[in-house]
Amino acid sequence: MLFYTGIIRTAEKVAKSYVDIIEEKEKQLFLMHEMVDEAIKLIVNDNLDGFGYLLNDAWQKKRSLSKIVSNSQVDEIYASAINAGALGGKLSGAGGGGFLLLYVPVEKQPDVKKKLFHLLHVPFSFEPKGSQIIFHDQHKEYKEEEQSHAENAHTPFVELKDLE
Repeated sequence: MLFYTGIIRTAEKVAKSYVDIIEEKEKQLFLMHEMVDEAIKLIVNDNLDGFGYLLNDAWQKKRSLSKIVSNSQVDEIYASAINAGALGGKLSGAGGGGFLLLYVPVEKQPDVKKKLFHLLHVPFSFEPKGSQIIFHDQHKEYKEEEQSHAENAHTPFVELKDLE
């Protein structure tokens, strides 16, 4: 599942907060790199729940790279998602805000969606051909998303200017 946190931040500032001290974070980076092979094995063996838990571990390691990779708002959103049934997740990009990608077992997705009703849920699907241009499918009905948007007051966007 993908949710927009409503938090606008400058990715460059977030990345710079750990790039400048990258040598001090060598251990975390090696551990994160090793997780790639583990993730591939889990996916090949159709252990998607295991992949979800691994995603959570990777997020915890990424958070340790810098104090501004996450923040109290993101931590609260992430904890709510986990409490509602998500097994793991991560912010896309450098961190600090933007989009939150979550691994949620199918049966728990309605609970997570309900818990994060104040965020913009962005439905997506996997494409076997790889990344494709994003477009609005004119032949697909988006009634559920439109109804959710109309019924729920989404959190207003917040720009994080003082990242330190």
